[in-house]
Amino acid sequence: MFKPKSPKICVIFPGALGDFLCFLPTLRLLAAHAPVDLFARSEFAGLVPPAVKVRSSECYEITGLFVPGTAPAERLCDFFRGYGFVYSWLGSQHQEFVQSLQMASQGRARVFPFRPANLGIVHQVDYYLSCIGEMGQGSAISLIEPKPEIMAWCKSYWARHFLNDKPVLALAPGSGSREKNWPVTSYRAIVEWWISQSWGRRCDRRARRRRKRRARTSSGSFGSRS
Repeated sequence: MFKPKSPKICVIFPGALGDFLCFLPTLRLLAAHAPVDLFARSEFAGLVPPAVKVRSSECYEITGLFVPGTAPAERLCDFFRGYGFVYSWLGSQHQEFVQSLQMASQGRARVFPFRPANLGIVHQVDYYLSCIGEMGQGSAISLIEPKPEIMAWCKSYWARHFLNDKPVLALAPGSGSREKNWPVTSYRAIVEWWISQSWGRRCDRRARRRRKRRARTSSGSFGSRS
């Protein structure tokens, strides 16, 4: 792997959550060598190692590299001059972006395709690792340890909704393009199965117990009036 002279590395990554999980092993290795500024989706901030600072990839420092026909502004050159090396999985097919990034970083940038050409043969985890010369580190997805504030929120939510020791099914609404998402009928089928197999039976038992208690209470009340 390249050993940068500067103590900071710039990483530009455009993927959604599933892609980012595959990218995490590569990000962890980079962060083990130097502090990393990651330009990606801001919501990934809760998933990254401590040495990684997340900034939105929609900021001027990134979008300004796509302006065609002009050399990168001095502001961009000053910004990227502070990095020992720049890794980007964004913009490999945009000539303006690649040229601007190379000029702004004084040739210290490496721009890769977002996905490997032989996708399906090489796992995405291994592909991202190979980009930094770390092929063979394994395809296991990194364990993500939730931050303390996330665990505190979860504990509070579970207690507030009386979910402790209860079966819970979480359904994600989907992400990315329409063809990657389930139709509503598929979600409905899962919910109906869950109700019939687990939570529904529990609710039915509780409902029966409540009806029995009400029946006993009503019987006792009528008996005292007679």
